[in-house]
Amino acid sequence: MATEPEIKQLEKVYAREAQFEQQAIDRAVKEVNRAQKAHAKAVKEVEKAERNAHKSAQQTQKASKFLEKQKDKYEKVVKHGGHVEGKLKKKQEEEVRSTQEIKQMHTALDELLSTNYLNAKDRTGRLQGVHAADGK
Repeated sequence: MATEPEIKQLEKVYAREAQFEQQAIDRAVKEVNRAQKAHAKAVKEVEKAERNAHKSAQQTQKASKFLEKQKDKYEKVVKHGGHVEGKLKKKQEEEVRSTQEIKQMHTALDELLSTNYLNAKDRTGRLQGVHAADGK
């Protein structure tokens, strides 16, 4: 059987073991709590990153649609510009042609006026000749 001092010594040893175990448990609980907090923080950060990624994807899609619309507008403007240039060229050609026609008409008018002047002069001369022959 154990003596009183041995029992007290055993009680001290057991108390110290229990104290060390409790300290280990307390440390483990703190570690678990820290890990749980870190995990919760990581989950929140993942959720935030997912929201940001979703927003970014929406913005990218919106920008892509905007660019596509602008590309379509650009292509329409370029196409319209081509039509306008074609019309301009056609109108310029018509202007050149009408200018040439007007010059030809002026030339024909000048010739007609010249012929008319000569014919009028000839008629006046013949008429004077007829009057002179009558007056003799």
